[in-house]
Amino acid sequence: MGEFRTLVLAKVLSVRDSSCLYPSCTHCYCKLHQHTADGNRYECLRCHAVYAGTDLKYRYCLNLTIADDQTLCDVAVFGTCLEPFFGTSANGLKRL
Repeated sequence: MGEFRTLVLAKVLSVRDSSCLYPSCTHCYCKLHQHTADGNRYECLRCHAVYAGTDLKYRYCLNLTIADDQTLCDVAVFGTCLEPFFGTSANGLKRL
């Protein structure tokens, strides 16, 4: 799948989730899942990396409903491009 960028001029109608942070794998950036047996361990289901609860790195994921003059759609915005909007890194926001 090739990468491409598109500039979209649209209005944000709503933010769909209450949380904009998730604990992420430092290898593949997927969301980490907490072990049920040991609540202090987290695992990436994609690459099977395991993290201690104290070593988590967070990433932004903002789910938006946007619209332009003709179209309404749902988009997800990930990563460091959201740092200027929030004024800090995802880890910094999690510590607040």
